[in-house]
Amino acid sequence: MPHDLEVLKESLVGLGTTKVAHLDGTLLAHMVNVYRGLERFGCPEHVMLAGLFHGVYGTHALQATGVFELQAGQREHVRALVGAPAERLVYNFCVMTYESLGRSMRNVLRKGGRPELQDRCTGALADVTLEDFRELLWVKLADLLAHIPQLPPETRDMVVADYGPFWQLVAEYLGPAAVSGWNDVLGDVLRIQPRRRLASGAGPH
Repeated sequence: MPHDLEVLKESLVGLGTTKVAHLDGTLLAHMVNVYRGLERFGCPEHVMLAGLFHGVYGTHALQATGVFELQAGQREHVRALVGAPAERLVYNFCVMTYESLGRSMRNVLRKGGRPELQDRCTGALADVTLEDFRELLWVKLADLLAHIPQLPPETRDMVVADYGPFWQLVAEYLGPAAVSGWNDVLGDVLRIQPRRRLASGAGPH
């Protein structure tokens, strides 16, 4: 759906995203950075919009802060702003557990493997297709790469040591655009060298 970024940013202000500190800025500023990252990746519009709204319902990492709680009618409101495909992606991004994200990635690397994302609110498995999962990976990769430049050097080094190999694998799975984005941000410490593509689709679509 055609969108006006400035209008959507105003809607995010109304949802409280400027009241939440996020590293050296606000959650809204981070959301816009994720949107821009997905734009550089060449992702479809609904994936970019999901990146813009990616933390609006809270996430696994934000759940302990008590900042966001999903209110009655909120999904309908967000759906009206960004469209059903983007809102569904936002919802799954917000409720998935990070453990199930890692498990699902291992699953899809096996022939015939399917994602098994767990909803942290209900404990049930989320209804996601392989393509849904790929889109979630794009958003989460853009989220990670938007975080990295804001981190102090020692924190950045710890994040790279703890999570770098997994997300390096994700970037290779997603293809050349993801690899290029990864190398732009992290090429000085964990560069991905050209090699045979992992089994996946043909980049953003």
